[in-house]
Amino acid sequence: MPFVPRYKLCAELGCKNPRHLKSTLCIQHGGKANNFRKNEQNKGSLYHSAQWHSLRVIQLTREPLCAGCKSRGKIESATVVDHIFPWMQISKEAFFFNIFQSLCIHCHNYKTQLERKGTYRRFGTPHIDYNRSDYMMVMMENERI
Repeated sequence: MPFVPRYKLCAELGCKNPRHLKSTLCIQHGGKANNFRKNEQNKGSLYHSAQWHSLRVIQLTREPLCAGCKSRGKIESATVVDHIFPWMQISKEAFFFNIFQSLCIHCHNYKTQLERKGTYRRFGTPHIDYNRSDYMMVMMENERI
């Protein structure tokens, strides 16, 4: 059976050091992808907090079915708790001060594609699409309820 060769050495000409996991270069030649690692660590620390774990359990208990699939008449269990307003695009405070919806992985991936275009979708019948400027207005209305 054919196989794909894995290049484990640094891409710098003449270097015999092993390459860094997230780069084609070794650590000596700048293979650390520093900004990527810092963002991943900051992002990951919030998702590993006790507050997020309890919030996630509450959300998935309250809404165990995927909101995206339910709006299409399909029944699918939810596995992802989604921030309606993507907190990385708004602020770190929006991680917990947000509106959440339960989604399956397929609907979450679709919503992530929409977010890259600037549309923040709340699944339902009908769907509600927001943009970044709607965040404060929606959150203030949500506080009154």
